[in-house]
Amino acid sequence: MLASVTLNTDLVFVESCHSFILRVVVAILEVVVNTAFLGIGSKDF
Repeated sequence: MLASVTLNTDLVFVESCHSFILRVVVAILEVVVNTAFLGIGSKDF
């Protein structure tokens, strides 16, 4: 019983970590894409 409980909490912890990492990666990608588009736009126009 205790083993399954700890396993469940570990899974929840891993899932929350993964979602947090995904959010950080998405935010960084958005910044990179925005800066890239801004740089291209300033160069083109």
